[in-house]
Amino acid sequence: MKAIGVGVALVLATMVPAVLAGCSDDSPHAREKTATGVSLDQLQVGTRGDLPACNADSESMLAYVVDEKMIVVCMEGAWQEVVFPGGPKGKAGAKGAEGAKGKAGAKGETGDHGAKGDQGDQGETGAEGAKGETGAKGETGAKGETGDKGAKGDKGATGDKGATGDKGATGAAGDKGAKGEAGDKGEAGDKGEAGDKGATGAKGDKGDTGAIGLSSLVKLTTLAEGDETCARGGVRIDLGIDADRSGALDPSEIASTAYVCKDGTTASVDAGAEEDADAGAEEDADAGAEEVPDAGAEDAGPAPGGRIVFATSQVWTGALGGLAGADAKCQAAAEAAGIATAGNGKTFKAWLSDATGSPSTRFTKTGSFVTVTGVQVAASWEALTTGSDGTFLEAPLNVDENGATIASAFWTNTSTAGEPSTAWNSCQNWSNQYALPHEGGYRGTSAATTSSWTSATWTMCTGTSGLYCFEQ
Repeated sequence: MKAIGVGVALVLATMVPAVLAGCSDDSPHAREKTATGVSLDQLQVGTRGDLPACNADSESMLAYVVDEKMIVVCMEGAWQEVVFPGGPKGKAGAKGAEGAKGKAGAKGETGDHGAKGDQGDQGETGAEGAKGETGAKGETGAKGETGDKGAKGDKGATGDKGATGDKGATGAAGDKGAKGEAGDKGEAGDKGEAGDKGATGAKGDKGDTGAIGLSSLVKLTTLAEGDETCARGGVRIDLGIDADRSGALDPSEIASTAYVCKDGTTASVDAGAEEDADAGAEEDADAGAEEVPDAGAEDAGPAPGGRIVFATSQVWTGALGGLAGADAKCQAAAEAAGIATAGNGKTFKAWLSDATGSPSTRFTKTGSFVTVTGVQVAASWEALTTGSDGTFLEAPLNVDENGATIASAFWTNTSTAGEPSTAWNSCQNWSNQYALPHEGGYRGTSAATTSSWTSATWTMCTGTSGLYCFEQ
């Protein structure tokens, strides 16, 4: 349940008395809800601190305190706990399958190449080649005639320099110089721009909406002074599952009843207890002496041919040890209660399905089916699995191995035909309480005689539930 805070407490203070106690003359809709029942979701407060003051204005107001998982009623100036034998809240419907994942978008284009690096430095100059040969000496001019020896003349002027000889041939080329070292690596070019982002893949289809779970309804009836249960008056509170989804709590849907009296006393009864107490009272009074069994006579037990069925008083997570482990839990419960003994050799299996098997493939299908108290649940396998007009059980399978009435939820994952509901919703074949959320399991509710007895709610494998056990 979703916790609701102080704001809702204020709504309850003004709305719930009219809805549940029927004390508003100008609210026909409120009186109608009082007569038919109201969902627990409409009564929630987070803590007792969120409750309004209990006084004359809130007398007979109901509220569901979330953190204590408790229904309380305002009576004689104080909030009092309402004690029921049992009765679960309807669970949320199964979650729809997740839509398919969209395809990945197209890959972006490759970016441009970076710019080319700079050219390396020029290598060193090679060694100088050898010097060419000296050119040929020019010809000597003709010698002049010898004149008279005159006086020693002045020193004659130096003759003109002879013409320069032709340029000698070019010397041979020098050896090639050593290869210069490689230039430094040019810097990396700028990173190309990122390609455009690929288009987003198409959105997956939306999963189917899960089935709506059944609701728990509460119905309040004001008791006048002089009532046989509450002498000074008080309230009667009926709790049950709205199996037919009508929004009203029908007499056949009542699982538990509690009384809160103005004299401070409380009482609670299981569904049908009052009817059982009254049924046949006149016949008992008129019964002849021959009809009274002798002292110490054996209990007549279930009808001949009836196979015993019961709902376990113990609960487990989805880690049941597979179908075999669940069968062993049923057998252990039957032996502990004295239903299965070494003398009678009775064996029991769990009404449970997964990918490896189901009641339709594992069960003995002959005879009728009765509770440990002898109440017939179904006259035959055909009646159990086909039903009539939407009803599959003649009486609720709400009796545990000890004969006590029990109103709770039970692991099944099984359809009314005794076949698997969905093979993947079985806590990995009932072996793992930490399986993925969508691998949880379907459960039935013991208060129902419709298809909800075997397929009413869904929960994750960490949740706890009992088992339905059938004699083989």
